[in-house]
Amino acid sequence: MIRNFLLALLMISATHSLAQQGRDNAAGMKTVRNASWGVSFRIPEPLKCRQDGERYIITGPLNNEVFIVARHELSTKKDLITAFKTWKDGDLRPSGTMYDDLGNSAIGCKLRGTYNNVVVNGYGVSCIHPRGGKGISMIILISERALTKADENFVTSTLSTVTFAEAPVSAPSDMPEWREKVSGKMLHYRDYYSSNTSGGGGYHNERKIRLRPDQSFNYFWESYIYGPAMREDKDNGNGSWRIARNNSGQPVLELNFDDGRQKNFVMSQQGSLIYLDGRKYYIEQL
Repeated sequence: MIRNFLLALLMISATHSLAQQGRDNAAGMKTVRNASWGVSFRIPEPLKCRQDGERYIITGPLNNEVFIVARHELSTKKDLITAFKTWKDGDLRPSGTMYDDLGNSAIGCKLRGTYNNVVVNGYGVSCIHPRGGKGISMIILISERALTKADENFVTSTLSTVTFAEAPVSAPSDMPEWREKVSGKMLHYRDYYSSNTSGGGGYHNERKIRLRPDQSFNYFWESYIYGPAMREDKDNGNGSWRIARNNSGQPVLELNFDDGRQKNFVMSQQGSLIYLDGRKYYIEQL
């Protein structure tokens, strides 16, 4: 579980903080994919990433920080909150406020204590798998300096790039009631934070999916970190869409891009809001 990604604190020498890499290399992003996990995520190009058993160790540039990515088996946000509240690893444990407003399926928390006899500050986030598989946890551990808002934004923004393997979709089983809900609509997701403190920063994540009545779509995604460590990540494209049914009987929004890519989102609804993979989207008329 969450304990698994604190098995070691590795130190590698370099020159700038992990968070600052977003500022120095705003356009240079690379994708880390693990087919057996069914997961991918994106990080700035200069960072070094290696798999160490059931986790990834991401390092560089400073010798006093490390970023760790691992899986967990918790299936609900409530389970995540309980795990964070009760978790500890030696003297390392949650410190301060629990952030449970990172979306429908993610939480975050600061960490403080000692690890391998080194005093560290940290920040960790976890999200659940939208289709019931293993979720993802990410944590940054820092020694010799204070944790900054830029560090927190770096972790949260990296979590927002996580993509889980597409839901298995059965042969054309169009669901007309769901097609009617979203045809001619724009599905709009937005998540942002702005610090009021001096030298603070913030982040902004936004996705717009325009679903036209002729079954064509326009897709737009952007993610920014503001402040001392600037970072930018974008994705967009066009193609055709449909609503299918996955093997669990759930409606799935299937986007087939003109460049050959495909993105699938499991759909649900609460009131006037549509949820895609557990994230809240507003519905706007085209």
